[in-house]
Amino acid sequence: MRKRCWVLALLIAAATGCSKDDPAAPPILTTTVMGTVADSAGAAVSGATVSLTLQSPNGIGLTTMTSTSAAGFFVFNNVAAGNYTIWARSSNGTGVAGTTTAMPRPNTSIAMTLRAPCVARGMVQGPDPLDVVVSCETTFDLPDSTGAYQVTGIPTGTWTFTLSRPLARTAVDTVLTFANPRDTVDVPPIFVP
Repeated sequence: MRKRCWVLALLIAAATGCSKDDPAAPPILTTTVMGTVADSAGAAVSGATVSLTLQSPNGIGLTTMTSTSAAGFFVFNNVAAGNYTIWARSSNGTGVAGTTTAMPRPNTSIAMTLRAPCVARGMVQGPDPLDVVVSCETTFDLPDSTGAYQVTGIPTGTWTFTLSRPLARTAVDTVLTFANPRDTVDVPPIFVP
């Protein structure tokens, strides 16, 4: 009898307002993110890879990628609400740019200027450094047998680096700032359990 009451309650709930056409249901907010990618001289960069990554508290963000047109234009449609990181990288890897933004803002337009990439290098401490992945947004490195790593292709700005053991589901975050193009930041040794 109790099971039938639950089933009946669910059927009533479904029939009285849980439809997708319910005018009382909150709308799903989406927007369009578009922009341009240029080099340091202001010329449009064709074929640059642009990534849009949803930032998440667990460090696993959903990334969507596109390429710029001949005029350096890019677009992402139907972007849901959230905080995002947008990175652009030239096809030959000599220029990068990055920014963070909150969505949705109606028809967000972003102008990105590529600069020489930065580098982060350091040492992983802890058991078996070969099980660790060092990542920053869409770029990463795997430490060598001594624990040494070098992550390249980083734009100027302040970014969160994650050192993780995916199989053990452990991670350590550190925040690094790259003030100028071509900066190399030596990261103090980090213990990853």
